[in-house]
Amino acid sequence: MILPLHDIPRRVYLASALLCASAGNLLAAPAPAQESAKAAAAHETEGAVYTIGVGDILGIHVWKDPDVSRPNVMVRPDGRISLPLVGDVQAAGLVPSALSSIITQKLKDYVTDPQVTVIVEAINSYRIYMLGHVLRSGVYTFQNPTRLVEAIASAGGFDQFADTSHIIVLSSRGGGQTRIEVEFKKIVSGARLEDNIVLHAGDTVIVP
Repeated sequence: MILPLHDIPRRVYLASALLCASAGNLLAAPAPAQESAKAAAAHETEGAVYTIGVGDILGIHVWKDPDVSRPNVMVRPDGRISLPLVGDVQAAGLVPSALSSIITQKLKDYVTDPQVTVIVEAINSYRIYMLGHVLRSGVYTFQNPTRLVEAIASAGGFDQFADTSHIIVLSSRGGGQTRIEVEFKKIVSGARLEDNIVLHAGDTVIVP
């Protein structure tokens, strides 16, 4: 049930308004002077390349060789794809350019000077779990690399009981689970823009 605006606690209204106002503008705004060039470059690099995951749909295009090219190739639960001539190839965990290089090398035994392009046609593996005091907790699938503030906005913002000073991100990146704790107000104020991290597939965001 959606409550009239005058029935919503003032804290919820202010938090939701702040979140909606900042989610779209925060990423587009230039980094403040206190943010180092190294940190800014890391942010740009982190969000620029997509890592292929299980369930994604790929297009494998071999120039001037339609018999080997394949559209709509799904990454299987074992993380592999199957292609003519080369058989099974590991795809999950790789960026498209890396997978392209592997397929190119494998095709050299069968095709003269193969030129392979890998395109991610559909993203099905970039799932983020939103838990705790957000308005709509659950599993969210995004089509592009997504930062923490955007993910919270997608979940409707905070409810009236949210402790926004201790937001937790649990991530399995790098082979082991890591725990990151951030304070939302410091992100939107610009004091800790680096805490507005790019979320990875499988990350869990908990708002206590």
